[in-house]
Amino acid sequence: MREGDEAYLAAVDLEFDDIEAPAGGHPPGSVCSRVPSSGAVTPANVGMYCTAFAEQRLIGSRLKALRAIRTGFQALPIQAHLRLFRWTELMQIVAGRQRVTGEELVSRLSFRGYTGRTLRRAVEATLVGFSEVEVRRFLLFATASSALPPPDRPIAFTKKGGSSSDALPVAHTCFSRVDMPDLRDDAEVARRLRLAVASLEDSGFGLA
Repeated sequence: MREGDEAYLAAVDLEFDDIEAPAGGHPPGSVCSRVPSSGAVTPANVGMYCTAFAEQRLIGSRLKALRAIRTGFQALPIQAHLRLFRWTELMQIVAGRQRVTGEELVSRLSFRGYTGRTLRRAVEATLVGFSEVEVRRFLLFATASSALPPPDRPIAFTKKGGSSSDALPVAHTCFSRVDMPDLRDDAEVARRLRLAVASLEDSGFGLA
């Protein structure tokens, strides 16, 4: 740690007591199971504290629900049936809403770097005309989830190339960003968007 960090840790008064144990205790082998049950956070153990704190927030606080889900899967012999689904189809069932309209999708878009509103109007018109299946597939293409992104994290269409570019849309799912040229032809915008959505499985994991 840098000089002065020890004083900062003392000022924020972090304690290992902050990491609450779920009912039944921390899972064996977890980081939380190896941290002290009490005591101050010091420069020597702050790394372990941060890891354990994140583990508790992401897993420990949901442990009861996660165990219930596991029990349900183990109680029902559905493993063979699950293999019939593509990963994208399972995500649509588990992680996303079953019905998302094109209008709802358009409300979660932003546009960066484009000249005028030609590209924006063409994208919005295309997505509004998408079927429910195409809307879900576009969400998977752009965000790796079939759920609508929150209003404060819209899918950002970002200019990459001019109107003469022949590049197809490229999605950066970690950032909910779609790179697309500043096209001027509505039909060409629709063609490229539909091609990207139709080719989702062909790209391996649907990620770029």
